[in-house]
Amino acid sequence: MTINDPFYARGYKAFRFYLAVKLHATTDSYDIFRYNAAVSAKEDSYLKRNDKYWFAKIGKQYTSDTDLMNFFVANWIEGGELNWVGKLTDVQAQQHFKAWMKRQESLTYTFKKDMEQLLEEYERPNVLTKSIDGRMPPLLMELQHGSISIESVVILDALTGCLEYMTKQMVHDEYVFPKVAQKIRKYAPFVTYDRSKVHAILTSIVEEKLDKAA
Repeated sequence: MTINDPFYARGYKAFRFYLAVKLHATTDSYDIFRYNAAVSAKEDSYLKRNDKYWFAKIGKQYTSDTDLMNFFVANWIEGGELNWVGKLTDVQAQQHFKAWMKRQESLTYTFKKDMEQLLEEYERPNVLTKSIDGRMPPLLMELQHGSISIESVVILDALTGCLEYMTKQMVHDEYVFPKVAQKIRKYAPFVTYDRSKVHAILTSIVEEKLDKAA
């Protein structure tokens, strides 16, 4: 068994992307785009791993660099932490990837739907990002409940800077909020959208809400 074996060579590439996405997701210092997904992972060390077969299976199924990275990103976002690689070879991991890909294709529509839903439920836009008695702001509670997508929160933060505002209010929460905020920040570079279009959508929805409230 050598790295020249195509099966394990593909696995080695999958292993490096797995490490890169995991490092990006869990550390503030590593940026997968800045470092072009480069990681310190020697071939010999990979071949000695007990889980190399699972990486090889993933590498065989997702052959392009883009698909490999997106597969691991999707399972980080949809499935939580990237821990045992064996779980990434089951049917659920593939479903996570398909669901994530489908959502990327309709980000503008999803953002519009999520914002309409939020501003229908809450009286004024500024309520969404306000913490009361140290509790999680409604925007993030809706995210945690699965009522809105994380992509919509990423876009809203890019347009309004709301994450920084919420962070200043949640300084006493050392456990839950920091993890949620880090996930949003670290995921943001993966979310691509037409800024002018989503800005127009948000402006229209907010203005309509304020007109009704007047």
